[in-house]
Amino acid sequence: MAQPAPRPQSHPATPAAPLNAASTLHLVATTPRTAYGYLAVPDTDEDQINGLHSRLAAHAAHAGLALLEVYADRNTIPAMPDRPSLDRLLTELADHPGAVLLVPGPTHLPAAPTAHRALMHRLAQTGATLRTLTTPAPHLPAAPTLEDPIRRPLSGSGSVRLTAQGTFEISLEPGDPAAALASALVRLPADSRFVESYGDVSTTLVFHPTPDLAGHPR
Repeated sequence: MAQPAPRPQSHPATPAAPLNAASTLHLVATTPRTAYGYLAVPDTDEDQINGLHSRLAAHAAHAGLALLEVYADRNTIPAMPDRPSLDRLLTELADHPGAVLLVPGPTHLPAAPTAHRALMHRLAQTGATLRTLTTPAPHLPAAPTLEDPIRRPLSGSGSVRLTAQGTFEISLEPGDPAAALASALVRLPADSRFVESYGDVSTTLVFHPTPDLAGHPR
């Protein structure tokens, strides 16, 4: 006949020794979760890339993540599915299951439905978590003087500039590739409003930023 397990004998409780300066506390260190960053920029502006890299690093530090590396695809707009750096990053994530993929905003990810679904599928295979930072409102520079306009080259022969009146102008020449216009548009604040276009051979598109630096009603 099975016998019940003997009950443990009770012993008088020993009072805990008070902590003093010589007492040693052993804490269990936690390993930060691995994270990788990804950027897709429409040009090769290293200042912009470094700024976005700093944002990812600051977020990772605040969230207690170990940011190992940031991958960047240059000259890449959202519609482009061909992203060599993103492919290398996804291969790297396969060796770090459960890692976090940090991107500054959704515009850094492929916009084409097929490419976006393929990205989500590969992330699910690696067990990675996609985390998109909240994109702050764009900071508009002060309006320059008429003699000193801001002009930044695009991937084509066109240009985009902020005028002294506080409007953005995109200039295109005949023969410019569509990528030149796309590269210019992604530089503008997302809430800019198209106002007018002018020109016979060369075409200039005019946008008002919001809030409107030129003082026009929204």
